[in-house]
Amino acid sequence: GVEGSLGGFGAVFDLKKAGFAASGEAPEDDVLLVSGTDGVGTKLRLAAEARAATGTSHDDAIGVDLVAMCVNDVAVTGATPLFFLDYYAAGALDVDRCASLVAGVAKGCT
Repeated sequence: GVEGSLGGFGAVFDLKKAGFAASGEAPEDDVLLVSGTDGVGTKLRLAAEARAATGTSHDDAIGVDLVAMCVNDVAVTGATPLFFLDYYAAGALDVDRCASLVAGVAKGCT
């Protein structure tokens, strides 16, 4: 059910072509899902440098930005964002930084 080619901001998946159909759906209706993903590696590095220089954390703003970039990638296809799904990976968990970033993600989803 994958649609399109390289170069788009979001991945488009045609549920009907993959053999799925919603109950009561008209046969001619196509149901497309669009997904987007983004990374914040560079932003995290800059935030760490800013924190080292100023003592101020910007991890919450990074969480908001992560949601915004993913939503933008989906929205430019004309799709409506339905949910946000991502993950947090770290070599060593800093609970306070993670909590701040996750709070920013929650703020970005509201």
